[in-house]
Amino acid sequence: MEILSPAGNPEGLVASIMGGCDAVYLSGKSFGARAFAGNFTDAQLEGAINYAHDRGVKCYVTVNTLVKDTEMDDAVSFVKFLADIGADAILIQDLGLLKSLHAVDIKKHASTQMGIHSAEGLEWCKRNGLSRAVLNRELTFEEIEEITRDSPVETEVFVQSALCYCISGGCLFSSLVGGRSGNRGMCAQPCRKKYSQDGEKSFVMSCADIYGVDWLKKLEKAGVSSAKIEGRMRSQAYAYLSAKVYSSANKGLDPEEYANEVELLKTVFNRGYGDGYLGGVVTPVQKKYADNRGQYLGKATFTKRKFDTGQLDEKVGIRDGLTLYKGDEKIGGFKLTSVGKTASPFSLPDGTYEVYRTYDPRIDTIKNMIGEPPKFT
Repeated sequence: MEILSPAGNPEGLVASIMGGCDAVYLSGKSFGARAFAGNFTDAQLEGAINYAHDRGVKCYVTVNTLVKDTEMDDAVSFVKFLADIGADAILIQDLGLLKSLHAVDIKKHASTQMGIHSAEGLEWCKRNGLSRAVLNRELTFEEIEEITRDSPVETEVFVQSALCYCISGGCLFSSLVGGRSGNRGMCAQPCRKKYSQDGEKSFVMSCADIYGVDWLKKLEKAGVSSAKIEGRMRSQAYAYLSAKVYSSANKGLDPEEYANEVELLKTVFNRGYGDGYLGGVVTPVQKKYADNRGQYLGKATFTKRKFDTGQLDEKVGIRDGLTLYKGDEKIGGFKLTSVGKTASPFSLPDGTYEVYRTYDPRIDTIKNMIGEPPKFT
């Protein structure tokens, strides 16, 4: 099964490939569903594709926004350009664009924005010239297994990903309240805001991220062709670590061999993790917070600024960056200068606080290993 990693910019591309992925997906400066990622100029796209191919990695380009009539000629020209420079496939949402590309010789994948979630949808993909469908994140494993079994096209499933409260491609929330359409790559993420429900104010629509490494072998056995990692807006360390974790698991390595990378992955970006809907229809909402807090370490009681790191559920090391929270209030953060009995460098009321690791010095080692990316031009 293919491990497909994000490349939101040149740094992310190099990091994902160094992490061991089999394919990357990226975007040009237009028509991609992550308009606020760094993305690639036309000249950079050609260089990026060549760089990936030289390392045995496939390169898919997202052309997966809804396209206005006034943009259609430019979108078709862009896809023809991608075919000429050797892109392995495009991801597409707009049905008008799909129809306009029938004569362009490039593989076409149905973006998750198309909402493909059934055997009938996969049959439709086959009839309309699509060779792969990125399935809805809202499907359970049993549903994926059932529709993939006799699928006439390849299937791709998100295994490491943010999870929308609404259905991808079907949400108008951001465009209605903020004038920024998620279907045009500009989602303002209003579902990550606090709202009142039954007199309680919380993040009632903010979902925990999918962490599906334990589902890889089941998905492969079910016939899924590609395991997708989301994260074009995230750091190069995230790109490397997620690719490393999932490619290691895909190879069947002992989890102990990549346990350090799992720990670091949960440090560089973490708004809470879960199985999403893979394990069944249960709410993925995580009401406590919607931001990246890093790895949860446990609770610690501070008395006159002093505390013992031995109270925490996870081990910590010197120079680890810790951030303290009281409920949803961020109290402050600091780097450890010692382990065991130590102290906060700033004053805070005596009490018990939730502690998260937001920095680990090993992340800098990874960044230095990746280095500066080529110019790709």
